[in-house]
Amino acid sequence: MACNQYDKETRNAGSLTVKGFETEIFYKMNSNITLSAGLVMSDTEFKDFPLNPDDNEFNLAGFSFRNYPEWTGNIAATYKGDKGFFANINANYVDVSRAVSNPYAQSTNPKEQQEATPSFDPMNDSVALVNTRIG
Repeated sequence: MACNQYDKETRNAGSLTVKGFETEIFYKMNSNITLSAGLVMSDTEFKDFPLNPDDNEFNLAGFSFRNYPEWTGNIAATYKGDKGFFANINANYVDVSRAVSNPYAQSTNPKEQQEATPSFDPMNDSVALVNTRIG
């Protein structure tokens, strides 16, 4: 494969585990006000994922999935008036997550040198966002 951004390679992981739960709650306080909330926990881990079947030096065992946060959550309140007025406020949270699938692909340096680099395994930051709509 050529080394450019358009070449991709898909491989099957040797083994992995995914554990977690998801819950949502909706509560209609009265004919005008609705409350809702949701929470998701997902724990992902490669148990065995050799990058080269002939050599187990580079193995993603112990790494989590890319862009797969452990925790996400949301909460919202909505008011809908009898004459068409509405208001909504909601808050959403996404936990940190791994930014790349294979951190070893970022460099051709030896494994120990790559792992000693502070930027070896970049992470996406956690994000909390509050929105509101009125109309």
